[in-house]
Amino acid sequence: MASAIPENGSAKVYAAPVSEGFAAIGNPTTGDRLEFEWDPVANDTLGLWLTRGGWHGHHHFALEPANAGADALTQAAGRKGCGMVAAAGFVTWQIRVRVGSR
Repeated sequence: MASAIPENGSAKVYAAPVSEGFAAIGNPTTGDRLEFEWDPVANDTLGLWLTRGGWHGHHHFALEPANAGADALTQAAGRKGCGMVAAAGFVTWQIRVRVGSR
C-alpha cells in the first residue's frame, strides 16, 4: 500500500475541530475493525499517528481523541488550544472502544 510516510519514517497529525466524536479504522481484507467514540465537546481534536518502522522498527497506526493539537503542553498552551484544569481540580471524560469483525 502506498503511503506519504517513507519507510523508516513516522508522522503525527491532528484534525480539529471535530464535530463528531467518532473515528474508526478497518481492515477490508479481514473485516476487523476498531472504533472510538467520545464527546467532541470534551475532546475536539483527533490525533493520527503513523509509523513505518520509524519508532523502534514498529509499523502501526493510532487514533487518539485529544483536547489539543500538539503533544507538548507548551506548544498547545502557546496556541491557546488545550484543555484547562484548575489547580487541585480534575476533569473526567469517557471513550468507548469497540473491537469487532464482520
